[in-house]
Amino acid sequence: MSPAVYKDAFDAADKEQIGRIARDEIVNVIRRLGFNPIPDEITKMTEKATELSPEGGVDFDQFCQVTRILERTPADEKLALSAAFKVFDKSGDGMISRSHLAEVLKTKGADQLTDEEIEGMLAQVTRDGNVAYEGKVAPSGG
Repeated sequence: MSPAVYKDAFDAADKEQIGRIARDEIVNVIRRLGFNPIPDEITKMTEKATELSPEGGVDFDQFCQVTRILERTPADEKLALSAAFKVFDKSGDGMISRSHLAEVLKTKGADQLTDEEIEGMLAQVTRDGNVAYEGKVAPSGG
């Protein structure tokens, strides 16, 4: 995302046009930018904002420093994906049954997928009736 997009979002939150936004407004701006920070990230952002500006609001440069907390490496993304898959890995063997994954996609997803859409997705990733995620999403080299 370009710095201009961040600046536009920051400026939109700076209702008084003083070049600062309140610390409690940071998460709202982050969400408007399309991020969905987890509670731990919100805590870290609040702590960073307090460290940078103990008196209250943050300016744009400080806001940018706070948003760096959300930067993820490919290894971070792989860990998050692996953790998400493990939730559905009932046996703990690094595999999710095709039928279980299909059921999850039908019932837990925000978007309702058709049976055809689910079958198309599963046809691309399954072997022997299971989805193998271990070794595919875990970062190599620890």
